[in-house]
Amino acid sequence: MKSTKHLLLLIIALISININAQETVSLTINVETAGTLPELIPTSQKNQITNLTLTGNLNGTDIRYIREMAGSDADTQFTYGSLSVLDLAKIKIVAGGDYYINLSGRKLYSGSNTFGEGIFYGCNTLTSVILPNNVTKIGDFAFGNCFGLTSVTIPNSITVIGNNAFYCCIGLIALTIPNSVTSIGDYAFVGCTELTSITIPNSVTQIGNFALTGCKKLTSITVPNRLTVIGNGVFSNCTELTSVTIPKSVTSIGSSAFSFCRRLTSVTIPNSVTSVGSSAFSSCSGLTSVTIPNSVTSIGSSAFSFCTGLTSVTIPNGVTAIGNSAFYQCSGLTSVTIPNSVTTINDFTFSYCSGLTSVTIPNSVTIIGSSAFRNCKGLTHITIPTSVTVIEGWAFNECTGLTSVTIPNNVKLIGQSSFHDCTSLISVTIPNSVTTIEYAAFRNSGLTTITIPNSVTDIEDYAFNECLLKQIYCEATTPPQIESETFSNIYNTCELYVPEVAYSAYLNDPYWGKFNIIKQVITSISDTDAGNLNVYSENGSIIVQGGKLGNLVDIYSVSGSLLQKIKITDHIVRITVAPQKIYIIKTGNKSFKIAMQ
Repeated sequence: MKSTKHLLLLIIALISININAQETVSLTINVETAGTLPELIPTSQKNQITNLTLTGNLNGTDIRYIREMAGSDADTQFTYGSLSVLDLAKIKIVAGGDYYINLSGRKLYSGSNTFGEGIFYGCNTLTSVILPNNVTKIGDFAFGNCFGLTSVTIPNSITVIGNNAFYCCIGLIALTIPNSVTSIGDYAFVGCTELTSITIPNSVTQIGNFALTGCKKLTSITVPNRLTVIGNGVFSNCTELTSVTIPKSVTSIGSSAFSFCRRLTSVTIPNSVTSVGSSAFSSCSGLTSVTIPNSVTSIGSSAFSFCTGLTSVTIPNGVTAIGNSAFYQCSGLTSVTIPNSVTTINDFTFSYCSGLTSVTIPNSVTIIGSSAFRNCKGLTHITIPTSVTVIEGWAFNECTGLTSVTIPNNVKLIGQSSFHDCTSLISVTIPNSVTTIEYAAFRNSGLTTITIPNSVTDIEDYAFNECLLKQIYCEATTPPQIESETFSNIYNTCELYVPEVAYSAYLNDPYWGKFNIIKQVITSISDTDAGNLNVYSENGSIIVQGGKLGNLVDIYSVSGSLLQKIKITDHIVRITVAPQKIYIIKTGNKSFKIAMQ
């Protein structure tokens, strides 16, 4: 009778286990001999256990069995295990036993006191793990793709968190890293999209590339004060990050370090930093201000590109290199000062900064790169210093607000489409140093009058196509080489003025000859030579800047008649003249030709 009763109770218990398979089933086991866990937990029970506390010794065979209990076998195939909470605090991992995982064709075995590579990779039922107290490293991909993991207790024995250690642990919400840790590997927490809080201690001296990329709910971060390098992409795409503290220990900010941190509003870079990497703050659209210290010597390509909220930036005097597209499409940027330590404004540096109204280019700059100021629609005037020798293609293309520009007298070539679509451009001074005006250089600009100096030998196709030109003054006695479309659309409406001695040459040229040519005779004037003086038109006046005190300024009509004589009494002399005329300005042994609009 008793045996029947006991049998009935056993059947009821088994039925109860089956019915409540998803309820908490806890088990504590001491594994005295490594490799015996499969014997201590029968196969019939292993998929029912949800909470497991282990003590003793584990090797590869035991770890393999735990994996099967946690939803993934040694070949990363799905199992029906239910293990959620795993406490290994008092476990010692030893070498030996079977391989615990075949990871990308590599069979991995346990090592002494090592929380090895891929140890619980893909174990999706795990939600909480307490690591052994005696291991020193969390191996690469140790918890990779553990989608259900919400918490991990890391002991003070750990010094290294390996590459991809918590890769795509999308359920991980918070993590405290103990102050024993000195190194966090590449991609360690990449894709932990629910991580809202992580404490990185000051003991950490190295954070690997892309370590926290894609942690989209992380709102703030304090960089440890022993870190010297913020690696590539460390905080990239942390879209909710609003504040970051960069300590004075940091000397370098890596490529894409904070890219796509769209809620980041301000950043103070300490004066220990010497370089800001390429795309370091790219697409930080919420960034309104940034302080770049004097210690910085290099700003990488695209460093602040697409920072559409950035309104002003001061580039310190220590900077010698600004990379391509450094401030590309910073549409909110209104002013920028470039220091005299910079020699080249690289390609696309300020391209599509449509709100830029003021830029100061120092006289240290020798090259303005391709598309450097392209589509800066807010620029109305720009002073190009005499140090500039090269203006590359598209440099000021689509600067629709630009009204006047003086090209310095060291420039030999005006690049392709440099001022293309500058529809408000009505005044351009081309110096005697220029020999070539490239393809579409001034196409569709607002120019009505242009003087082409006698140094120009080649004007390429479409250079002045679709302009509003009414007068062209070409000083060369040998007609520059032009092509069929150089001045197309204006041959019938534009008048061409040429030296009297070259009249026949222009008239007989297959393309120049299409104009209604009018002789131009200049008398009492020496050959035009810009020298070191700066003579230009501004607001209806002729400005003579830098002339020798006491010298006279003679103003002639285009036909050579003397109109005015002015004595230079100041560094800048302003001379009022009638509009819509061409004037020859002579002072000392220098002469200039100015077209007034």
